Amino acid sequence: MTFENPPTDPWIRAGSYAMDNWYRIWQKTKGGWVRADLDGRQLQRVRGLIEVRDAFHKTIQANVNFVSDEHLKKAQQELNAAYRRFVAKWGYLHEPANIAAFGDDVDSDNILALERWDPFEGKAEKAAIFSERLLEPETRPAKADSPMDALIIALRETGQVALPRMMELTGQSEAQLIEALAGKIFFDPAEQVWVTADEYLSGNIRQKLAMAEHQAKIEMEQSYQAVPTSRYERNILALKEVMPRPVGPKDIFVQLGAPWVPKDTIEEFIMRRLFDDPHGTYGRIKPTYLKTLGYWRLDLSEAQRLRQSQENRQTWGTTRIEGVDLIEKCLNQQQATIYDEWEDENGKTRRSVNQEDTLVARAKQDEIRQAFDKWIWANEVRTERLVLIYNEKFNSTLPRRFDGTPLHFPAMNPKIILRQIQKDVIWRGLQQQALMMAHSVGFGKTYSLTGLTMRLRQTRLRKRICIVVKRATFGQFVASFREAYPLATISPIASGQSASHRRRQLARITTEDYDVIITTHPVFYQIPLRPATKQKFLRDQIRELEEALFEARGDRVSTKELEKAKKRLELKLRKAMEQGAAHDENALYFEDLGLDALLVDESGAYKNLWFASVMTRISGVGGSESGRAFDMFLKIRHLQGRGGFIAFATGTPVENSISEVWVMMSYLMPDRLRELGLHHFDAWAATFGKVVTGVEMKPDGSGFRMASRFASFNNLVQLKRLWWEVADTQMDADKAGIVRPPLMTDKPIGIDAQPYPELKRIIETWLTGPITSARKTRTRTTSSK
Repeated sequence: MTFENPPTDPWIRAGSYAMDNWYRIWQKTKGGWVRADLDGRQLQRVRGLIEVRDAFHKTIQANVNFVSDEHLKKAQQELNAAYRRFVAKWGYLHEPANIAAFGDDVDSDNILALERWDPFEGKAEKAAIFSERLLEPETRPAKADSPMDALIIALRETGQVALPRMMELTGQSEAQLIEALAGKIFFDPAEQVWVTADEYLSGNIRQKLAMAEHQAKIEMEQSYQAVPTSRYERNILALKEVMPRPVGPKDIFVQLGAPWVPKDTIEEFIMRRLFDDPHGTYGRIKPTYLKTLGYWRLDLSEAQRLRQSQENRQTWGTTRIEGVDLIEKCLNQQQATIYDEWEDENGKTRRSVNQEDTLVARAKQDEIRQAFDKWIWANEVRTERLVLIYNEKFNSTLPRRFDGTPLHFPAMNPKIILRQIQKDVIWRGLQQQALMMAHSVGFGKTYSLTGLTMRLRQTRLRKRICIVVKRATFGQFVASFREAYPLATISPIASGQSASHRRRQLARITTEDYDVIITTHPVFYQIPLRPATKQKFLRDQIRELEEALFEARGDRVSTKELEKAKKRLELKLRKAMEQGAAHDENALYFEDLGLDALLVDESGAYKNLWFASVMTRISGVGGSESGRAFDMFLKIRHLQGRGGFIAFATGTPVENSISEVWVMMSYLMPDRLRELGLHHFDAWAATFGKVVTGVEMKPDGSGFRMASRFASFNNLVQLKRLWWEVADTQMDADKAGIVRPPLMTDKPIGIDAQPYPELKRIIETWLTGPITSARKTRTRTTSSK
């Protein structure tokens, strides 16, 4: 049996229900119409929901076509009547039974936008579509009063300096516009296009200046052949004006072990300052920097006599650890720990920290670092060289200031007015490949993500976009998106759905042209990558580690950490290969979705990304492993490999440890980190961080202990500039235009929380618990390396 007179309405898509003249329910498929297997109360509910859906789409079309107020009001009356009849008989659309009854229709989620649902009260309010006009006609200016106005219009419409459109608006020639907008637009020789000043006068200024001077030189040589010159004179003058001010020794913190310091400088410090043997009369210590691992290694093969010297044994070393070992630890931001080894009553070898010897060894490390700090800037030639290297590497870029004023938002609910910071961050997202939206809580990240998504779609910069949100805020986020863009086609995939329903929704994504896919963190984690994708990535990582192992051969510390990292990756590889051997050929994988943009709300959930580091036993250094963080990392790498856009949004970009800054950078700007030689955490930490050793209270409050903590930043100006290359940080409510209610007492009120009796009892048990007796007979001593 087939549908005799199938409906021809444009909203009837594959997967939609329809009702014939005999009230029979049909569902459209790719091959035609089939009778829906419905009966009883579900059949009655679906009939009512079809009426509501059809009235909803007619009202949508009335908005889209900008019909008269009279015609719009008529469509709204039909929608109100259909909705009123349904609710009177079956309850709100958000009632679980109604959602389940219409779950197989492709519009099942979209018609929920008709209600503002309060899950706590179990009540709903009608959405604005029942009584208001959702869209205002978009006008296309025919004339601009000035070249600057024409530029703003062109940016609003195209996002570019579209000179043909500007000529149309002003009636002026291209040359006249270029002259009138001098200083506002520049010709970019790298891209061979005209760009705005904020775009050209940002980024790597030193590199752009070199290119502009090179092009100017070429034009000057060609001028003898009657080719016009001076095209780049304005570029050169403007770039020189904004060039970051060179920083000098007073503004540069050079930490012993910073990866950008040449190895011959490190060798000179060791041989001349520490061992007073600049010519290597008694041997030579050769430092090598392993880029793959971000690790300094000292080659001691020619240092036998130096290791027997007083400097190594006493001046810079202790009776328990040699000076060369402490120097290597300083280079790698490690803290020395001295252990005593002993046997317990069962003859098993144990070891414990010797606090006194450890303090002595760490004091020697402080002396080595202090000696380096005094020595590094003492020589003018060395100072000039290091300042030049630092400025070229870390002080050549300017973060771009994004002004979203020209932006307009077609199809957005006119009731919603975006703040300037929201427009700015959306404009930034349209210009970059990656973005960290680090806006404080309450600054409107939901509408910022929504507006960015729709502008990416409307400008055709991105075709298939997915937003990942927390499970707890999923319903609110979807409702806000629908409120902002009532006409948007959304595919929401919530947590808690059956696996079969989730597979159906994912399958629809591959065949339907949705504006956005919205899902939760858990569901996104459940969408698997192809085993082959995982295997390729892991094999590449293992290959890099094997190369580092080859470089670090003979070094106990680096090879130990590398082997541990390699074993972890090999275990992951085995699991990926097992999945590949048993995978379902018909399964839908992440790659099948065809995403080219991924926006992640509350991205702090992915901060626990494991990374290899030799900075062990140092608080403030993360590295804990999270399965979903690794999964997100692989998916982002896959998208970046295809030129995809990535955006993170969070009100707390750093929650627990400073290392999270590097983690977020490694997600969003891996190529930039690799360009600077900071793609390994230890190299980044040696450049911008500092390990501080001090006394702190034990966690149980029973006393104090020595602890090393990655506690502060160095070269903060350059670190901020690097962070601002990808991060849009807004934490000041006044600057963001956010009005917050005043505190009752003009300051926070501190409240002391008393511990529960159970907590006291547990702590007392820990402190007074049984201690195993043992024979602490020292057999040998060791030092951690």
